Amino acid sequence: MEQRYTMGQVAKDAGVGKNTLAKWEQANHVPAPKRERGGNHARSYTAEERAKVLEYAACRKQLVDVSSLPPRATSGVGEQKTA
Repeated sequence: MEQRYTMGQVAKDAGVGKNTLAKWEQANHVPAPKRERGGNHARSYTAEERAKVLEYAACRKQLVDVSSLPPRATSGVGEQKTA
């Protein structure tokens, strides 16, 4: 029997939350997995689907690697200047 992965496992491996993973599925950025039969209709990912999610997550991280960005400048909104 083929190894299956839960949504929580795949999201954790990709370094994102389950809501983010669901949004990626809705936007067709990653394949939508098969839903299990039964009461909860949980997502069940194959090894291939999991690999595609991890690849997509890695590509997104490379595009927006926040560790390489300079510190954000403050906008001054809500800050009081002292004389």
